[in-house]
Amino acid sequence: MKPSLRSTTPTRLGPSGRVALQLLARCSRMPTDVVGDLMRMRHTRSAAQLLLRLRAAGLADYETSRPGPLVGLRTVRLWSLTPAGRALLRTPALASAEQGRGLPPYGSPARRLGAARRRSQPMLTVAYRLLAHIVLGLDQPVRIAAWEHPWIRTLADAEGGRAHHVRLPAAATLVQDALVGEQPRGLLLLPDLGTLPVTSYLPVLRRLIELRHARDVQQPDEPLLMVGVAAGPNTTARASAWHALLRQVTRRVGEQPLHARVLAWPEGVVACGNLRSRFGSRADHALGLVARHPLLTRRQLAALLGISEARAGQHIRRLESSGWIRSIFVSGDAPPDVLGRPAYQAGRLPLVELTPAGRREAARRLLLPATAAARYHGLLGSDATTRRFSHHLAHTLGANAVFVAVVVAARRMSARGGDEAREEWRSAAACARGRFRPDGYGCYRRAGSRFGFFLEFDRGTEKPREYAAKLATYYLYRDSGTAARDYTGFPALLVVTTSAAAETRFAYQAYLAGQRSGAAELVVFLTTTSRIEGCPDGVLGPIWRSPAEPWAAEPVRICWLPRPRAACLDQSGGWATRGGL
Repeated sequence: MKPSLRSTTPTRLGPSGRVALQLLARCSRMPTDVVGDLMRMRHTRSAAQLLLRLRAAGLADYETSRPGPLVGLRTVRLWSLTPAGRALLRTPALASAEQGRGLPPYGSPARRLGAARRRSQPMLTVAYRLLAHIVLGLDQPVRIAAWEHPWIRTLADAEGGRAHHVRLPAAATLVQDALVGEQPRGLLLLPDLGTLPVTSYLPVLRRLIELRHARDVQQPDEPLLMVGVAAGPNTTARASAWHALLRQVTRRVGEQPLHARVLAWPEGVVACGNLRSRFGSRADHALGLVARHPLLTRRQLAALLGISEARAGQHIRRLESSGWIRSIFVSGDAPPDVLGRPAYQAGRLPLVELTPAGRREAARRLLLPATAAARYHGLLGSDATTRRFSHHLAHTLGANAVFVAVVVAARRMSARGGDEAREEWRSAAACARGRFRPDGYGCYRRAGSRFGFFLEFDRGTEKPREYAAKLATYYLYRDSGTAARDYTGFPALLVVTTSAAAETRFAYQAYLAGQRSGAAELVVFLTTTSRIEGCPDGVLGPIWRSPAEPWAAEPVRICWLPRPRAACLDQSGGWATRGGL
């Protein structure tokens, strides 16, 4: 914390000062805007002035935090009481405020957490803002009787003797002081920022049911699980997915439904007026791109950011000074140049990759543990996984180049007045499910419709039987329950090869795989890198063929996307998560 400015005059507290002290006594490290909301002040500035007066009196102090792009890039002040402030609350005049302190839901935790496990500042800020949103929506003023971050309870396994834990970001107990004898309301807070698939929360919901059964808690006394879905393009669909998941988890175990409520969070998690600086947001965007997509060239990174290579170099140097990324120069063939610029010097490809500190920072900005960030966002967990991609450098560079081509083509179409954008790009590491390993997943928006696709980049080095095995994994994954949980419908398959001969071989194997399948055939489109480079519209042009007639000498070339006037259906392939670094 910063040193407090102590006043030499006696401490004199008004009603607002006493309420603020009592609030900070239960909820340490609270953001300024949340203090104002919970005290029902009209402006955050009023709360800031009150807290600064308490700081001048030596009763409260703050620490600063930058939650990250997902929550807000501005520095946030997190307020807590000083020892003098806690001592003042123990005086007879204010001691009544400490009496009757409520317990968090399901009693006190089994053990106290260390400071390192409690310092998840971005999630703490999000949980506080969800609590403030809930309190402001109540008809009557309430008092926070208890607060816990994170909320962890232990379930003992009677059969195996192994303990299981159920963990949520936060929990609170609310009391309405205006009503005498009212029972405290327990709240379990689960902010959903869209960085994980909704189905990934299934184990948490199951263990909440087990905890309810183990503690023999009945419906009136059961804490209310509040799921806050942050604002975004898919807020309604995501809230519906939560309702379906809550019904599904109780139906499977034959229990009563969880006492839960799903609410849309229209204000989002970013405080009002929390504007991002242009340079800062671009640098943070660059970190997110390098984190998710290993071994991007500087030219590709500049194209993705929509800036010049010189400007991209400034962002790279800034991130390098923070120790989050590093530049490397490797020997190898340049990737297909979809930007129409001169090729790199032979054998000198400038690439950027994450450092171990950068991986930790990227996971923190997603508000996820490292394992979840690696599974769902493709953040590489170690130098060994990075080396795996570098061993197939030409293949990795080529796949990255195709996705960059999608971004460049979408930008051209938008400049012509179209409503088009590349909404998602998941790396190979984020898409991998067992033996199913595409080279990436993308989602393209055109005229309000979304079109999902997997990418296979082929350098013509594989044999026909390897193509057949690869296609077989697509059919197995599509027909499994995993694909239904990961995607809304099954995405199309885009195959980009480096030669016409490889395209013909892949098309023939795709035709045979469709004939062998007893269900519907995959939607497959094929093209070559030379056709992408030679078409004015790039990957969006009429350069794609289907495997329907693999023996045709001159197959029909079409666009893999429907024309904007015909885009009347929301195509399959919507990825179940959103969010960015």
